[in-house]
Amino acid sequence: MENYVKLFELIKTRVLKNHSIPWFHGHAETTDEIKGFLRTSQILILESVLHEYRRENATIYEPLDGIKALHHLVFKQTNWTFENIRSTPIPDLILCIQNLITLEKTPQAVQMLVSPYVPDETYTFESFDINDWDPKENSRYLNLD
Repeated sequence: MENYVKLFELIKTRVLKNHSIPWFHGHAETTDEIKGFLRTSQILILESVLHEYRRENATIYEPLDGIKALHHLVFKQTNWTFENIRSTPIPDLILCIQNLITLEKTPQAVQMLVSPYVPDETYTFESFDINDWDPKENSRYLNLD
């Protein structure tokens, strides 16, 4: 659980900084805070899904580090070529696996961390800023469980 809390805080810090949103504790109240919280949660869930996918599909020869896990997962979901997958923008790749990026498909620790703060209303950023997601930095906390 502690690693997920640290990962959540790392992602939240990055997202809020990238979007010039002041730091907030607890429930998101303003539109910008809700956007920041939802993007943070989305990335945390994405990381959790990819981490579990690595556990099931990685090998000693190919650990599916970083974005490779996303590429492989999209490949398995769509049967696209890797050339096509690598040329597709990351936000579109994430959209391809949107059915997997749900709170219900995450470890209980992630659910306990995010669920109490899910807002009643939904406000999202216009697009997925790739600077919000740093799989290499995030992996520090995922490999400790």
